Amino acid sequence: MKMKRVFCIILAVFVLCALAACGKSPGSGEKDPGLSSLSGGPAEILEKIVEDTKVAVEAAGGFMYMSMTSDVTAEISQNTVGLSEADFEQYVLAASSSMAAIGSQAHQIILIQTKDAGSAVEVKKLVAGRVSGKNGYDPQKWICVWPEQAIAVESGNYVLIAASRKDVVEATLLAFAAEAINYGEVDVFYEHIEE
Repeated sequence: MKMKRVFCIILAVFVLCALAACGKSPGSGEKDPGLSSLSGGPAEILEKIVEDTKVAVEAAGGFMYMSMTSDVTAEISQNTVGLSEADFEQYVLAASSSMAAIGSQAHQIILIQTKDAGSAVEVKKLVAGRVSGKNGYDPQKWICVWPEQAIAVESGNYVLIAASRKDVVEATLLAFAAEAINYGEVDVFYEHIEE
């Protein structure tokens, strides 16, 4: 137990040092999310983010969901990402989704590569349901279970969506921040309140 605690502290210090080297604190974002260090296809970047999230969550004593990663196409974008086919085709180059392998677990991390930084800002608004007449991402799509939190954030021409337990969402954001360096304001567009 003592070793686990020491490992968690070391990991937390490492993450804070990495973010401090970039001149920001966790979750603060930067003024210019258009200046991103992300490059490449969303599947490879998402794989790294998911792995880093798993390491952080498990180091803190939590558990990470067993998940499956798949590409998102225009035909399935409404259910998967919350974008209509037309919006997907207009703004998106490629997208990947990592979703819990067991359908009764409300967990999904998505990375979308858009055509440009302006498209990323628009996609973030669409996903979060901030565009009039558009529903956006549905955090209640699972049967009888809900994520504790759903967020959207952009960096350059990429948009990250995370819907899961709060500890997983926070770890995902830290993993994204370590990869992206600069990112926009985090839009927390859903929080499940127990009644």
